[in-house]
Amino acid sequence: GAAEPADRVGFLFRLGQLCQERLDSLDRAASAYEQILTLDPEHLASARLLEGLYEAAGASDKLYAILQHELERVTGAERERVLGKMAQVSDEGLEDLDRSIELYRELLAKNPRNDQAFAALEGLLERAGRPEELRTLLADRLAQTLEPREVVRLNEQLGRVVYRLLKQPEAAVAYFKAALDRDPGHR
Repeated sequence: GAAEPADRVGFLFRLGQLCQERLDSLDRAASAYEQILTLDPEHLASARLLEGLYEAAGASDKLYAILQHELERVTGAERERVLGKMAQVSDEGLEDLDRSIELYRELLAKNPRNDQAFAALEGLLERAGRPEELRTLLADRLAQTLEPREVVRLNEQLGRVVYRLLKQPEAAVAYFKAALDRDPGHR
């Protein structure tokens, strides 16, 4: 008779590992792990191994899809890691600024102190030519920031966005003044 799905999954997993580690046949390894996920979509070990294989191969579409598969099945810090990687892949690999911006926003909504997501979103909003959203992002962050050097940096950045991108020099003065009041030696 046909082997039980669990036996087949175990066999395919060992085959995938063998192809990956011993035979250096990454396509065959990926194929084994993909078959496992067809049989058992909850097999996260296979999904994570595929993530690594797709990333190494530079297969952005497949990488994004497997991350999406993982995202539906993980929680907590692992969910944050997967979301961050999806945002990065959609920006760098798929060149989808809008999707990337959306994912970084989701990350920040879950964890407002995620500095990596904040920095990435700040850069993406500037690249995407969305100065009003950038201003809001910076102003919201400023309202939650106590660290003096970061307060100076955010005020200066807000001043630049308002002055250069939004073309509102009068409004920009308050931000530059706030930066200088905090740090008179700041240039």
